[in-house]
Amino acid sequence: MNTLRSIMIGTSALMIGVLGSCNQSPTAPSQSSSNLIDNSNFEVNGKPSLQSWVCDTSLATIVKAAPASDGTYSLELQPGWIPQQGFAQTFIARKSGAGLYNLTLWIKADNGWHGSVSLGTWSQGSWVSRKTVPADSSQWSMITLSDTLSPLTSDSISVYLSAGATEVASGQVLFTDISLQKVQ
Repeated sequence: MNTLRSIMIGTSALMIGVLGSCNQSPTAPSQSSSNLIDNSNFEVNGKPSLQSWVCDTSLATIVKAAPASDGTYSLELQPGWIPQQGFAQTFIARKSGAGLYNLTLWIKADNGWHGSVSLGTWSQGSWVSRKTVPADSSQWSMITLSDTLSPLTSDSISVYLSAGATEVASGQVLFTDISLQKVQ
């Protein structure tokens, strides 16, 4: 009984930490890496974190599951009930001017569900342009998405992870090791 109680307390503490860590501010890219995504593995200092990601925490959970890569954690999204989507979104500020961007990430869809990832320009609360790639593999798969973006100084580049919406069935989609690089 004490073991079960300890597990429940530990799980509750983890969820409180995760639920309180969604950040809605665009982040400037880290100067130490060519990856423009802050918190690309959903962990900070070895601990699960949603820092730099906007999400509905009732549909987003950080789980200890990852492909053979450098991370330990993944973001697990569940679909929302229509019209709500299970999503996580991050913003990269201060990247004006046209450029070719490459987005790579690992994704895995469980229970026959499907997910998607979008890359585009975000301005004043909506998409200016975006490109979306669907994913439905039950095995870890690397997705690559390239697009030429032309954000203005007041715009952000955005990466949007989605498990979609549903009325009947449900599943989950895992995302990790997200990298966005400006190629040219």
